[in-house]
Amino acid sequence: MNRLLVIYLKTKTSRKDLTSLYGTYISNLIKLRRSDKRWFNDMFELRDKWIPTYFSDTRMPGLMKTTLRSESMNSFFNTYSQSGNLLLHFMMNYDTTIQKQRNTQKELDH
Repeated sequence: MNRLLVIYLKTKTSRKDLTSLYGTYISNLIKLRRSDKRWFNDMFELRDKWIPTYFSDTRMPGLMKTTLRSESMNSFFNTYSQSGNLLLHFMMNYDTTIQKQRNTQKELDH
């Protein structure tokens, strides 16, 4: 049952606002006659801890630690540059690199 709920959340409600998400969750519990089960109620109470991926349309940069973000960006830029490159070469590739990153993010958002 939990797997079906996760699939439903990923496909149907990831773009809706939280109020709609909560309403959908409760209506699904009622439809499935599981609203009396303690586990489902406990999971709903923990909704603020649900995986942020379900809310991909909401910016959550504070959830990522600074060092992790820094390492991620370093890795990303190292893909497109080398240590022996001149600053001029880096600057020429910077715009292209950022545009690729934005395109990738846009694809992941849709």
